[in-house]
Amino acid sequence: MIYTRTSREEYDRLEGVNHSTLKLMGKSPAHYKAALDRKSKSTPAMRFGSIVHGTLLEPLLEHYVERPAGMSFTTKEGKEWKAKQTLPILSEDEAVDVQRIFQSVWRHDAAKNLLIKSEHEVSAQEYYQDSGILLKGRLDMLCIQDEWVIDLKTTDDASDLAFAYSCKKYGYFEQAAFYVDLVRAKKFFFIAVEKEAPYAVNVFECDTQAIAMGRMIYRENLRRLKECQEANDFPAYGNEIRTISLL
Repeated sequence: MIYTRTSREEYDRLEGVNHSTLKLMGKSPAHYKAALDRKSKSTPAMRFGSIVHGTLLEPLLEHYVERPAGMSFTTKEGKEWKAKQTLPILSEDEAVDVQRIFQSVWRHDAAKNLLIKSEHEVSAQEYYQDSGILLKGRLDMLCIQDEWVIDLKTTDDASDLAFAYSCKKYGYFEQAAFYVDLVRAKKFFFIAVEKEAPYAVNVFECDTQAIAMGRMIYRENLRRLKECQEANDFPAYGNEIRTISLL
């Protein structure tokens, strides 16, 4: 089931296992279970990435407020102003970064084409047939006509080699396979944009090998999750002594 007009709050209320939580099964079932039981923490990098996503994908909405120049939050005036804000507060420099990222992405021909052709902030739910586990995802962009999924990534380095390393380190290719299968898409693209000047943009398509590898990993995590749910046991690393060596 695909929902093209749902808010983040509506998506959060949908039942299902999302990829960001499922991938913790690759570390241990205990880490997966712990993530379900605690509220996730937002780092400054995550907050900035979320603001960039919102500004690019939902440009008609307000996603942040800019701190007035020279205002100190230690003064009475500053404390009162801060207390009234309901959106994240950015410094002048951070706000400039967000706007220049926005401009840079829209100036990039391939990125612009993907943005124009797609629905933004799409929610989806689907049962994984082999396990009966309900899955869900919040896709940055979905081109329904061409059956493409597009994901926006803010990064320190959007060069080919550096982003390939990020895909491996952060499991982006697992996410790609998860989303492709969730909505039965044919292709998956990344729009990678750097967070600092020159705010360089690079657009990548996941190849079939990357998708196949990601699919193997996320499905193995689902298999382990099903076993843990049936046994009502979510172990960590085990109780035996292990051997460690330098690679």
